[in-house]
Amino acid sequence: MAKCGAIGTALCVVATVGILYCVSSRYWKINSQVASQQVNRGVASYEGLWVRCMSYIPGVFQCDRFDNSYLGLEASLNAQRAMMVIASICAAGGLVAGCLGLDCIHAIRGKQKMYSSRGGGVLFFTASILTLGAVSWYAADVYREFDIDEQIGTSFSYQFGTALFIGWIASGLGLIGAVLVTFCNADDDDDDEYYAPRKTEAYGGHGSRATEYI
Repeated sequence: MAKCGAIGTALCVVATVGILYCVSSRYWKINSQVASQQVNRGVASYEGLWVRCMSYIPGVFQCDRFDNSYLGLEASLNAQRAMMVIASICAAGGLVAGCLGLDCIHAIRGKQKMYSSRGGGVLFFTASILTLGAVSWYAADVYREFDIDEQIGTSFSYQFGTALFIGWIASGLGLIGAVLVTFCNADDDDDDEYYAPRKTEAYGGHGSRATEYI
């Protein structure tokens, strides 16, 4: 069971790195060099949750933060931002709680260790679901926009960026890790009490004394 929990925690560590990358990444969608208009095929353009950039000259990028207040942005983008921020907080908290539940960590013991491990699993399950929902929602928006752009022949047509693929992988690893962390300590209910050896003395014939440890 200890090995199972360690594997789950390791998966959660990798998933946390992936989730944090997604939150900060600028590559949620990138312009398609094939589908974009011929005149714009040498132009690089990409967007993330917080920043969008464009490069007319290789290596030189012009970036902005969407040049709008939060109230002026699309509701879907604000919702995706919120989901990823909450996912990051849940992942960090779940990782700490899951590590405290490992057998090699002696900060807590017994049922507290079990509850910490299961709480970490629940937090990480929540983080993974939120990440999966955010990247899938964003991908659906990109796919819908791509169809519309091709029909009307807009200057730029966007496709999935690397952040979406990493988000899907991170959420999958996180779900597996959450299950392992949650249920690997399911049999640790009796570890709450610490049984120290107790010495009893029994007196036999001729004044002999026997000592037994239980």
